[in-house]
Amino acid sequence: MTALVLISCVFVVVAAITIKAWWCDGRIDLRRCPRCWYDMSATDSKLCPECGHAARRESDLHQRRSSKRVSRAGVVILCVLAVAGVVVAMPGPWTNKVPRPIMRLLLSAAASPPAPPAAGPGLGLPVPVTVLKSSPRAWDRLVWQHQASIAFRAWDDAVHATQGPITDAELARLVPLADEAHALFAESGGLNSIEAWGYDREIERMAARRTAAASDADRLLRSEWALAELQYVGRGYSWRPDFARVPDAIIQQALAHPDASVRLFGLDRFGRRAHQVVMEPASPMPSGRATVEAMAMGDANLGVRKRAADLVVYLDGFLPKK
Repeated sequence: MTALVLISCVFVVVAAITIKAWWCDGRIDLRRCPRCWYDMSATDSKLCPECGHAARRESDLHQRRSSKRVSRAGVVILCVLAVAGVVVAMPGPWTNKVPRPIMRLLLSAAASPPAPPAAGPGLGLPVPVTVLKSSPRAWDRLVWQHQASIAFRAWDDAVHATQGPITDAELARLVPLADEAHALFAESGGLNSIEAWGYDREIERMAARRTAAASDADRLLRSEWALAELQYVGRGYSWRPDFARVPDAIIQQALAHPDASVRLFGLDRFGRRAHQVVMEPASPMPSGRATVEAMAMGDANLGVRKRAADLVVYLDGFLPKK
């Protein structure tokens, strides 16, 4: 017997008991005290000789007898059963049916934390347990999102750990975290969008932080970059209304960085922005194309030269100069 059928059967039984308790003795031809139901047919007085209750009107003595306590309790139980029936009938796992504020409290209290950063404290982001993401249990998948949210917040906090312009040393420290955050967000793309509220709420918080930083150029740049790493690229890839792009200032600073790994990061983010222009022609073209072409010709690092050359071929093929 399914839960919905069981709830329906209990609902019918409780409804019958409630109606019986409310109606009980439906005779109104008898003259009875409305408080103790003493038979007052032998007297014409409105004062009950049994309990001393004085009826205001004659009609008060001709009421049907009911059990108010039982009927009121029955109404409450019927309301609870109705809500339970609606919840059970709703599609999806139970985690989608429980109010989200309650689920957030449950996650905060019972969800397992993500694994420590692989690179060591302060050198990487917390690592969500991968097996939870593909678990058949809805709770496990929600725990994975909770862990991903912790990692996303760690990334955002790292970007905003200092104030003012981003130095080359800070950029070199943040680039590996940016790659981890973006890879983690790309991994989350396989989740059902109905269940995506777990980490989606964290991104909304970051978007609000970006809006609040509109009057501070340095804070706005940091907020824009932090949010941009948690976005898809290209038409149909991003479903967020607060889509953010990797800022040109970050890309240019990375392309001119003395560390080859940071320059590779700059090329990757330049290519991501260029791909977005290919998919969405109305998107702004990132600045720095001449720098990329120069890197393809003479960068000191062979890997950087090769990546830049591949990017130039892509640009010439899909975004030729006008």
